[in-house]
Amino acid sequence: IKDRVAVVTGGARGIGKATAQSLANEGCKIGILDIWEDGLNATVAEFKAAGVAAGGVKTDVSDPASVNAAFAQVNEALGPVAILVNSAAVLDNVGKIEVMAQEMWQRDLNVNLTGVFNCTRGALPSCAKRVCKPCQWSPGSASRTKPQNWHGPCGCGRCWTDA
Repeated sequence: IKDRVAVVTGGARGIGKATAQSLANEGCKIGILDIWEDGLNATVAEFKAAGVAAGGVKTDVSDPASVNAAFAQVNEALGPVAILVNSAAVLDNVGKIEVMAQEMWQRDLNVNLTGVFNCTRGALPSCAKRVCKPCQWSPGSASRTKPQNWHGPCGCGRCWTDA
């Protein structure tokens, strides 16, 4: 995967940052999409200081326009996307469902589910030019499956790669 462009959503900290670092260690160029601008800038600066070709875009994964603009910027700065890791997530609703606000529930869905859909769609135009092979990894299966258009939300892979 050396010299391929990997985009990691939620890559400014936590699991996303660790994943981006692992991909950088394999020689990937790293595009980080995150809503947390200070962390995003610090992480990109850290990667660049280590000699990694990296860039970052403040992105709200729940907003298709924000996602599409971010992928356009990554494509311009680093090249066509070959790997997508959907790591952006929120976990604000850890209380009892009977006291959960509808707005918080919707926010979780918008980021954790619709965000994966938006980013997968955002990556596809440049990825398709590279004859990208989608793979879906789920916690319940170690297998790689090729999502079909009839899979709907279940077909949105957590990771897309042409590797």
